[in-house]
Amino acid sequence: MASFPSWLAPAASVALASLASALPQTALAAPGNGPSFDCRRASSQAEKAICASPTLASLDRQIAARYAILLKQMDKPSADKLRADQKWFIGLRDGTYLDRTFADLSLALRSRLAFLNAIRPGPTPGLIGKWRNLSGEIVVSRSRSGALTFEANTAEPTGGHWVCQATGTIAAKGTGQWQAHVTDPADARFDIDHRGTSLIVTEPGAVEYCGMNGGLAGGFFPVGK
Repeated sequence: MASFPSWLAPAASVALASLASALPQTALAAPGNGPSFDCRRASSQAEKAICASPTLASLDRQIAARYAILLKQMDKPSADKLRADQKWFIGLRDGTYLDRTFADLSLALRSRLAFLNAIRPGPTPGLIGKWRNLSGEIVVSRSRSGALTFEANTAEPTGGHWVCQATGTIAAKGTGQWQAHVTDPADARFDIDHRGTSLIVTEPGAVEYCGMNGGLAGGFFPVGK
């Protein structure tokens, strides 16, 4: 099961601000070699570091290109959830921790690109498989008895301030609608909507199987069986 991304934990070494000024500046003026955004408007330390490094700029371009393709290939509810997930990622990349090394930022971008590349954007029949977003994953399987079961593992990505782990069963409610019954670590339920690419999880009321302010609510995207 996936855990919270280690690249978002606080780095204990070189500050990204120092990194940005130490990296080669040639990429800033190299046509076609820059990132997906205008470096003249770069404001965060992460953006400045990306602008200063051809390697990071290339990763940023690939992320932006893949993200744009996925949005075009997805149904609207799934595309909206992916926009929210991408906005969350960029916010964490730019503003959560400034004390990161080049390796931390490179891993962040490579991990994001690998995640986007793994998403299968077309309509996904059924629920069985792995479904992921920035916080973690839900894995849906079929038991020997034929029942659908799930394992969920998500965490607050900046440092695991909350962790949400749950297992249970899933039953159909209607066309494209399901209800998950959490059996461990608590007796609880949440709703699943699946009519296109993503699983959209809705949790009514308080979430007792996660840490404070944690939960599974949001969009999860298919990344494999």
